[in-house]
Amino acid sequence: MVLELVFSEADSGLRAVDALRRHYNFSNRRIKQIKFHGYFKLNQQTELLTVTVKAGDVAEIVDDISELKPLTLKEGAAQYVIFQNRWFVACNKPAGMLTHPNFHQPENSLSKKISDSEVHLINRLDKDSSGLVLLASNAYAHALFAALPEEKYYLTCVYGRVEAVNAGEEFLPKDAILQVEEILASGLLPELEGTARTAYIAYPICRREGSIIERRISSDKGKNCLTFYRVLGYNPEINVSLLLCRIVTGRTHQIRLHCLSIGHPLLGETLYDLRALAEMAKLPLAERHVSFKKEIGAEEQLKLDELRFSDNPLSTCAYRRLLSNLLELPPADLSSAAILTAPLYRQYCELNQLCQRQFLHSWCLKFADPLPQAQTPTSATPVTASYCLFAPPAEDMQNFLNCNFPQQAAALNAFQKTHFQITPEDETTNLQTVTAAESLRQKAQDLALNGRPLPDLKRYYEKYKS
Repeated sequence: MVLELVFSEADSGLRAVDALRRHYNFSNRRIKQIKFHGYFKLNQQTELLTVTVKAGDVAEIVDDISELKPLTLKEGAAQYVIFQNRWFVACNKPAGMLTHPNFHQPENSLSKKISDSEVHLINRLDKDSSGLVLLASNAYAHALFAALPEEKYYLTCVYGRVEAVNAGEEFLPKDAILQVEEILASGLLPELEGTARTAYIAYPICRREGSIIERRISSDKGKNCLTFYRVLGYNPEINVSLLLCRIVTGRTHQIRLHCLSIGHPLLGETLYDLRALAEMAKLPLAERHVSFKKEIGAEEQLKLDELRFSDNPLSTCAYRRLLSNLLELPPADLSSAAILTAPLYRQYCELNQLCQRQFLHSWCLKFADPLPQAQTPTSATPVTASYCLFAPPAEDMQNFLNCNFPQQAAALNAFQKTHFQITPEDETTNLQTVTAAESLRQKAQDLALNGRPLPDLKRYYEKYKS
């Protein structure tokens, strides 16, 4: 990483190392990397980090000489890239591709398709999900972006007619209620057509004990989660709703599990599907094989399975009501046999076979860049770059929307074109860097309400995880 900083009045009289820690979010680990693996120059002269700085001094900082070469994209990477500057790359990940390589698929991953250089994943998506993924070009950018307040919007298709009703209100942190009410009042992208009401789901999520990948809702062990959603459209012919979701936390399988918790599994879902909903209602439709760790025996698996019910804020009766409403079956007649013969269940199975993968797409990402930004040619004052990036839905999902939600698909396409934003518009990859502290202070002012800054929901949830 090569970083240029212009020290401000607030830094005058401080040692460089103290100024970097206090005002530029440099960790002790990064300071050590600069000291042992990189270099620090002040006004083009190599200096120790203990040198005293003054306003106007220009610093050139390298924390790892091996990272001096710029991030180069591989041939063919352009088909995935939406936007790139010297700090990050925004990509549209297709469904069926891993975000990061693993032992079984070392090459079929987005990071490998983009560059042979080391990239730092700012966010990840499940293999069968598609959409926006941000990759930082160096560790410093990754650290700042990871703590960045951002708005992440997803498109998903779920089975059944969704009524926008808040769920899990008792799990909302008290310090976050003010901002939650603000989001509910303003709505999710109100310019888009659809029902105006926005609701949230706040059930905590934890890893299912003994399972390799599956998650579950848990009031005792779960980490706080918050998903906002609104209904963009409903097609009664196929009994499918199109949802716009915004996640504040980024827990594994968050949207998939939260949608199941309100009785509406995603189309194409294989893990948190209607069979899983029936299991939670204690009406199993068929034997499901969960990926447990090999060292766990059958008796231990049964004990761990029972935890799904003991600390679940939703009772078995609640899951039965959700299942009854979804399949339009009288509660008194609800049974495994009745579910299997229900017309809506057969319709759900046919739609799932048609979709072949869960229809969940990371559609929009709005954020203010926390990194030092360029000055515009017409102004000598620092400019905070802001982004509103979109990733068009994958072909299979787009075709589904065009056929079953034509009005909403046209509105989404028009919204993408009119709201795609990168400011300043004349930004180039050769950025002249100014203080990151000014950028962070500006974002604090943008979040102000009646002269008092709102709590950052993302940081609050990360701090109080349970």
